[in-house]
Amino acid sequence: MSRQINTNRHSVESELQPQLGSCLVLGATLINHSCDPNAHHLSEGPELVIRSIRRIAKNEEITISYINPTQSFEERQKTLSTSYAFRCQCRKCTSGFEEQQEMLTGDSVIDSPIRNAKSKLHALVATLADGSQELDGVEIKIQEICSQSSSGKPWPISASPLPTLYELLARRFEIEQQWKKALQVWLKIVYIVDPLRFPERLSPHRVGHLMALCQLERYVLLDLTYHPMLEIAVAVRHCSKTES
Repeated sequence: MSRQINTNRHSVESELQPQLGSCLVLGATLINHSCDPNAHHLSEGPELVIRSIRRIAKNEEITISYINPTQSFEERQKTLSTSYAFRCQCRKCTSGFEEQQEMLTGDSVIDSPIRNAKSKLHALVATLADGSQELDGVEIKIQEICSQSSSGKPWPISASPLPTLYELLARRFEIEQQWKKALQVWLKIVYIVDPLRFPERLSPHRVGHLMALCQLERYVLLDLTYHPMLEIAVAVRHCSKTES
């Protein structure tokens, strides 16, 4: 019984405290999982609310993601199998799309450096997460690892695990109160990385990252050296609006 409650519960959060507790709402437990969901859940006071993140067609099933959908295919399947006892067969998982599929050629000789670089990036994720990675020169290190690919293609900025690396890097800069460096990384995440990863403007990940950027602004004293960066961000934002 306790396993069923733990599996079907939803988190209760607030702006001031990310994890207040958990709740069990019978209606919400009927909503199925998708790694490419059309809705997400959030807390509004004592209420659990389900909101769409894109237009939902008539008779289309409402789905939410039980896990972090930005994980790789293997990570998602492992988490779902361990925590929820099923293997996902949503559109994203069955379409054959993989975050780095466009980088792989099928040639083991050419693909070997790509897989090796991916392994090094994941190792860097681990050291950033546990705080053992020094921040000085880490961005150069990321670029050097990505340049080790011999496929002739640049490493896509939205390909795993780069987005995770950038978010960890931004938050580490915040912890060490390196506000301008944190701002630089958050601008890249919000205006360049997220639109590629999450086309839906109401994606909870995009909204959360935008809120993190807005909260950071109060710590940053913008000087002339950062005006060009902001102009680039505004230009990228304008282009995204024009294309939509």
